[in-house]
Amino acid sequence: MSALALKVVGLSKQYRIGVDDPFRSVRKSISRPIRQLKRAIMRQPPLPPNNLVDTNEYWALKDVSFEVKHGEAIGIIGRNGAGKTTLLKVLAHITSPTEGYADIYGRLGALLEVGTGFHPELTGRENIYLNATILGMKKDEIKRRFDEIVAFAEIERFIDTPVKRYSSGMFARLAFSVAAHLDPEILVVDEVLSVGDIAFQKKSLGKMEGVMKQGRTVLFVSHSIAAIRSFCTRVILLDGGRIIEDGDTASVIGNYIKSIDYGKSDVIDYHDDPKTPIKLLRAEISPDPINPSDYILRCTYRVRGKLPNIMLCVIVRDASNVDVFYANDDNFKHPNKRKKGTHTVSLKIPAHLFAPGEYTISYGFWEPAHDPADFPQSRLWFRVEERFVTRLSAHNIPWPSVVYEPNPQWEYIA
Repeated sequence: MSALALKVVGLSKQYRIGVDDPFRSVRKSISRPIRQLKRAIMRQPPLPPNNLVDTNEYWALKDVSFEVKHGEAIGIIGRNGAGKTTLLKVLAHITSPTEGYADIYGRLGALLEVGTGFHPELTGRENIYLNATILGMKKDEIKRRFDEIVAFAEIERFIDTPVKRYSSGMFARLAFSVAAHLDPEILVVDEVLSVGDIAFQKKSLGKMEGVMKQGRTVLFVSHSIAAIRSFCTRVILLDGGRIIEDGDTASVIGNYIKSIDYGKSDVIDYHDDPKTPIKLLRAEISPDPINPSDYILRCTYRVRGKLPNIMLCVIVRDASNVDVFYANDDNFKHPNKRKKGTHTVSLKIPAHLFAPGEYTISYGFWEPAHDPADFPQSRLWFRVEERFVTRLSAHNIPWPSVVYEPNPQWEYIA
């Protein structure tokens, strides 16, 4: 048996943007001469030829080459659109490459899109057989593992109900359970560990950990840095369809995080009411130089006249648009901050207390007796990375609360 599980050589995948449909409708073919005549009468340029094709080429993958040994767990990371999913689809024979090839030594199973092959009119039982067959399981194997699949999905009571009546969570749990109970030698996984509720996500992570403990070869695509760190000993970084870096997990992840522009300068360009005595000019966010896990927000503003009872306010919201942090400048009555001219103030945002995820920042001046006087939409954002955990298991995955304390200080009383 070969020591290699995968050998990828010069793999490229090209798509053509804006390709016209060669199978035109009858209506379009009949109406075309009439439209051409109308344009000629109106002295407009003629319509382009029917077979016009926009040759704008897009390479989702370009010259990707790497090797994977049996038993390795490889993480594949990168921004959205980097080519991660395309790579896995080529390896799983869902799409064919434009150039290059991939040799696969062993049975390959793919957990790409949960629910592939599910039919809404069929029951859960029928869909298990249908979906498992699509994913490569034999009938005897499905029978042997049927009860285990149903128990893992936690849908025993509804197994003979058409899946169109399932909730989205039930549907996702069943789909993942079928895919997770394959027995391939090589497993490619694309962001399927985020299905279901929190409890099921933990169970899914445990299942994946068990698969890797069995020594199977795994290619794992995920935006969860903590999961990549815990599961994988090697990471491939993709960007623009090309391999940017291939190496040790800690090194590649560290370079990837450094390359992301979390804080961006925001120039306030909304309508400037000359009657407004104060105006925000610029806001920017950057890591705290003393503690890089926190952020510093800097706001530059211009005072043009006498200020009423006004304060600078900052609101941080999570991905669900829930306010998780609020602060105002109680010291804004200081004369240096209120005199005519341009000023800059800063605020430390204790991001190390936030749960992993992306956050947006709203900021502006507010007169307490009125509606916000100068409050733009959220146009700054930052991301809190998931904390490193040595192993992903049910007892040490950070709970997705609004505020997270990584180093709680416990005191023994009695």
